[in-house]
Amino acid sequence: MSALQSFIHRVLQPTDRITDSLERQRAYTLSVLFGILLLSSFVGGLLFILFDPAIQPDTLTLIILGNLMYIGLITLSRTIHYRISAWLLVIGITAILWGGYFLDFYESPQSALMYLVGPIIVASLVMTSLQTLLAFVFILLTLIIFPIINPNPNYNPYNLPVFLSGVGILTFAWVYLSNRFSEQLKASQQRYRELMNANDEAILVVDYHDAHILDYNPAFKRIIGYTDEEIMGRFPTDFLTPESAKLSKKYWEDRSGIPHQLKGIRQDGSNFFVRSTIKPYTFREEPAYVVTFQDISQQHAAETALRLSEERFEAIFHNTFQFISVLDTHGRIEGMNEPTMRFGDYQLKTVRGSYIWRLNWYKDDESRKLVESKIREASAGHFTRFEVDLVSSEGITITVDVSLKPITNEETVSMLIMEARDITDRKREERKRLEYQHRYQALFNHTVDAVFIIDISTGKPIAANEQALRMLRCTMQDIISAELTSFIVEEEHTETFSVLEQLRSGVEITSAYERKMRRKDGEIFIAEITAMRVRDADGHPQYIQSMIRDTTERRESQQRDFELALNRERVQILENFITQASHHFRTPITSMRISTHILPKYHGNEEKQQEHYEVLQKELKRLENLLNDLLMVSRLQRDEEEYYISRMLMSQFIAEFRTGIESKSSYSQHKWSWDVQWENDTIVVGDKQRLTRAMTNIFDNAMSYTPENGTIDVRCYKHNSWAVIEVEDTGIGMSDLELRQVFDDFYRAPAARELDSTSTGLGLSITEKIVDRHKGTVRVASVLDKGTVVQVILPVLLDWNTPPPPAPFDIYPSNTKSQHT
Repeated sequence: MSALQSFIHRVLQPTDRITDSLERQRAYTLSVLFGILLLSSFVGGLLFILFDPAIQPDTLTLIILGNLMYIGLITLSRTIHYRISAWLLVIGITAILWGGYFLDFYESPQSALMYLVGPIIVASLVMTSLQTLLAFVFILLTLIIFPIINPNPNYNPYNLPVFLSGVGILTFAWVYLSNRFSEQLKASQQRYRELMNANDEAILVVDYHDAHILDYNPAFKRIIGYTDEEIMGRFPTDFLTPESAKLSKKYWEDRSGIPHQLKGIRQDGSNFFVRSTIKPYTFREEPAYVVTFQDISQQHAAETALRLSEERFEAIFHNTFQFISVLDTHGRIEGMNEPTMRFGDYQLKTVRGSYIWRLNWYKDDESRKLVESKIREASAGHFTRFEVDLVSSEGITITVDVSLKPITNEETVSMLIMEARDITDRKREERKRLEYQHRYQALFNHTVDAVFIIDISTGKPIAANEQALRMLRCTMQDIISAELTSFIVEEEHTETFSVLEQLRSGVEITSAYERKMRRKDGEIFIAEITAMRVRDADGHPQYIQSMIRDTTERRESQQRDFELALNRERVQILENFITQASHHFRTPITSMRISTHILPKYHGNEEKQQEHYEVLQKELKRLENLLNDLLMVSRLQRDEEEYYISRMLMSQFIAEFRTGIESKSSYSQHKWSWDVQWENDTIVVGDKQRLTRAMTNIFDNAMSYTPENGTIDVRCYKHNSWAVIEVEDTGIGMSDLELRQVFDDFYRAPAARELDSTSTGLGLSITEKIVDRHKGTVRVASVLDKGTVVQVILPVLLDWNTPPPPAPFDIYPSNTKSQHT
């Protein structure tokens, strides 16, 4: 049923182009009337068809045309031209009634024509007063004219016009009064709406009983930001915070009309502050209340800001470390902050109105006169600043920096603000700074080193001390007009500029460096230089300070000391060498002397003779080895050994060396393991023959001191930029004490002397010197009775004259198969 009602309402509802409420009501009334007539015509026609099967086609056509006419009139009545449909109804009903009259359909024309009252009533419902009068005149003229044209004995042409005239006059009067009242009501509503719209305050009309919203103005909608659908029918408390909603209910019960401050919530969730009042009101002839809201958010924000500003001012004024006083233009005290009163042990009520320079915290009369004169300057509109000493109530003297600022009001000084800042510590620091500056100047001028001050941006010298002038044999003007490298030899300019860039970028150079420098007269000397970047108090780079020391005398002294020490060391080495060599020569010579002495005694005993011949051969071989090794050691110690430098592919080097080792008869007495992991990029620069000699010494020791069927492992691999050769055996090994002497000349462990009596004890010493000449390292680890590991580390792809990086410490002995310590 509700769906049918909604459909009928949409069919009969006037269009949106009719905006006036009274006009919409009239149009809606007319469309409803035509709807009733359409329904009546449709039902009547349907019954007529059902009960009269012999209905004529003309009659059926008239019924259909009549229904279509009503549909058209309904459509027209919903538009702004709805009064035309009313005229058509008036004219149509009149024409139908008079048509029946002329066709003599009525037995009583008087009664039938009485229905002309209907058009008059319809006209009064929807037409204006003038239109209603015209419709009445039109009907009245038909009542007068048509009976004259077509007289009917059953019709009295005088009674009905008089009756209808009375009805028409009453209807016109009612329409006139109704329209006047409607116009007044419309004007009143217009004034009410204009007043509501023009008011900047938010206005709500609420129900007298339950306080739901009946009406509101645009200002309220603008303040809260809700739509009409979200406002209408709700309660004012719906737009307040919970706290204000509770408070507003109390105000509603009071209804005294006293303004109250409340806090509201906008549609976007933000809050606002309003001042609200409640007053009685009559709305549409019913009791109601008017609730006004004045948005005071800006005022509240301003008041809050003012309050916070005052609180902050009080907090700053009384809690600052500065002494602040407010004075009038004559220097009389109007206010003081708490630090000021605490310092002088004053109370504002006792010093208010006193002249500031008459207080008892000044050190002397000169200070009072100074303050009095500065106040006169400030009263004339001049900002003044000065320093003065004050004495606290406890007798503590401080120095303060005082500023007097005049406060003007329309170009007239109204008051003075006196601020005093304690600068005692700053004064003390300034005195210290001056003292340090004097000390630095004395040190700068009288130090034994030359000191240069260099501009950090241009790199030019800007100052120098007297020692610098003496060292360079020039004048101050020569230094100031010179460039950074003017006194440095050309081949070291690049390094000098590099140091300057490092200092500019913030790199601290902590160690001294040397430069070749040239005095003004052209003499070259070596200088030791330290440079540092000096910063100011804020940490910003200020200048570069460079200290230069002439090392000519020191170098000459050091060279003399070095040569003396070197000569002493050479003598000591020679003495030790001769002592050790004589011992090693004496043993085989003694053996040979004994054999040659005994040999004639065994004449005829070939077996004994052969035995002593073999002793002589062995000792001769030992002497030969000893002489060769001594010659090699002597050359290596004097660095007179000639080296034939070449690039050696280590995989090829170790392959050739392995072939040579395998050709020895003692090779087959042991179990060998070769693990060579070198690639084609493992290349060492050096003397192939010398390296072969060094490696031969290591392998000979491994074979000599490893029992038969013992194991010898050879590992070759690359570690970063180093070629590593490791030889590990399961021989007799060495103790820690023996291991510490393994590279000493002529040293042989007792167990080694028992196994090989022909060894000279110079093998590892020679190996170490050869590897060291190749910028490599030899390391030995051993465990007594378990075996020895010898590791040779050589730099890869290194120029013969280029120093290598430090040898790695992380590859030994962790990569070895045995757990040597």
